[in-house]
Amino acid sequence: GSAATPLAYMDASRELGRAIALAGHECINGGGKTGCMGAVTEACKEHGGRVVGVIHEMWVVDGEESTLLDELIIVSGEGLAERKAVLLDNCDCILVLPGGCGTWDELWQSVAEVGLGFRDLPIVCVNTNGFYTPFYDILDRANKECMIYKRPESILRFEDTPGGALKAAEEMFREVQARKAATPADAKPSLKKRA
Repeated sequence: GSAATPLAYMDASRELGRAIALAGHECINGGGKTGCMGAVTEACKEHGGRVVGVIHEMWVVDGEESTLLDELIIVSGEGLAERKAVLLDNCDCILVLPGGCGTWDELWQSVAEVGLGFRDLPIVCVNTNGFYTPFYDILDRANKECMIYKRPESILRFEDTPGGALKAAEEMFREVQARKAATPADAKPSLKKRA
C-alpha cells in the first residue's frame, strides 16, 4: 500500500471495509497499514468487523503492518508465493481493490487458478474509475484470439462500486457452494502417470 493512494481508491476501500463488517464477513488481506489495505482494515474495524492480515516478514521489520488487525499471520520465503498461498487457502472469495504489483500478482494467480480449474473461487475487481478495465480488456482479447478458452465473465467479475462488488461476491459464493454440493466428493480428477 502507499500513503499517496488517490482519494477515490481510499474512499472505495473504506466503503468496502464498512460493507464487509456490516455484512458480518471476515476480512483477510495483506496486513499493511497504508493505501487501500490500510483503509479497508480501518473501516472494517470501525464498524465492528474482524480483520486478519497475512504479511511477509520483510515488511514487519519496517513497521508496515497494521496495528488494528485481530490476527497477524507472518510468512517467510524468497518471494510472495507463501503469502499468496496462505491468503488463497483462507478465503471464500477475492475482492480486489486498486493496487500495485503485489495486488496484480495475487489477482493474476487467482485468475489463472480459477481459469484453469485449480480453484472454484469468486473473484471480483472493484473497478473504481475504470482501474481494472485494462485487465478486462487483456482477458477479453486473449479469449477472442483463442489464447484462453473461458470468457472473462466466467472467471471473474468487475463492479464499479464496493457495494456491488460485495453483492456479486456473495452471489458467486452461493453459486460455488451449490456446485460443490452437487459434485460427488470422489469426482475430482486424479493425476495419471504417462506411459
